[in-house]
Amino acid sequence: MAEKNILSVKNLSVEYKVGRGIVKAVTEVDLDIYKGESVALIGESGCGKTTMGLAMMNLVPPPGYIKEGEILFYGGTEPFNILSLDKGDLRNFRWKEISMVFQSALNALNPVMRVWDHIYDTARAHGKGSPEETKKRALELLELVRLEPERVLKAYPHELSGGMKQRALIAISLLLNPKIIILDEPTTALDILTQKNILKVLEDIKNKLNLSMIFISHDLSLAAELSDRIAVMYAGKIVELAEVYDLFYDSKHPYTVGLIRSVPTVTAEFKELIPIPGSPPDLISLPSGCPFHPRCEYATEGCEEEVPELIKVSEDHYVSCFRWREMKS
Repeated sequence: MAEKNILSVKNLSVEYKVGRGIVKAVTEVDLDIYKGESVALIGESGCGKTTMGLAMMNLVPPPGYIKEGEILFYGGTEPFNILSLDKGDLRNFRWKEISMVFQSALNALNPVMRVWDHIYDTARAHGKGSPEETKKRALELLELVRLEPERVLKAYPHELSGGMKQRALIAISLLLNPKIIILDEPTTALDILTQKNILKVLEDIKNKLNLSMIFISHDLSLAAELSDRIAVMYAGKIVELAEVYDLFYDSKHPYTVGLIRSVPTVTAEFKELIPIPGSPPDLISLPSGCPFHPRCEYATEGCEEEVPELIKVSEDHYVSCFRWREMKS
């Protein structure tokens, strides 16, 4: 893995102002993304994964806002804070440097526009290439994602299956040669065989284009297959960050251990599933101390009083837990 940053999230906090109060969706998060690597953001629904991805492109929708922090991009001649870009520069930056395949990807295509219209509109909005050059690039990308290029370019969204639409959107996200692609739940609503096909497509893209990928998912199998490192999120914070093998076989946070124990195995061996007790916390009224302590079998009085910091426990392995030494996967 290359140890040179392409993106650095520093002390990022994102909130949503709603009728009941302030939703603390992301709280004081630090995360580095290296060139050419894949990082997965994993956790239960509502833990802040998607908000993190949107914040990386400064796309947090109202009533959300970025309370504090920096997101430094290192892809140009000098690093700069994405959050300081004006509207014009930000519009040019998105899709060209960082692109995103959104969570509702299957509904992202305009039903009255052909796939070619989506592609050419994207290129034209960024002043990139003539129609001939754009079409040549589009044909290459559609072939890369294992679609029939000529047929798909002429097709309307309703003429494509869910997996085909997903792959077409992945191709569009690569149109301007971004250095980072963010994929939010890339296999949601797809059958198991189509999911496997999408995973293979993403693996091919990673190997051929050598770009950085950020996967947002609750699917541990997806993270295991595609990622170099995994960041586990809980209640708006990263509670564990490690390389894939270390995280699955030497977990240090009780929440990570709970996630792994609750996933069924695909081997013949019978293994009892152990669900994590309780429910995720209310992000408007978080519990005192460690936010996981009400659900944690290892919690002590100290866990209720103080929030543990994310500390380095071994090479490339970080955890936010006072009792990490006692963990057994």
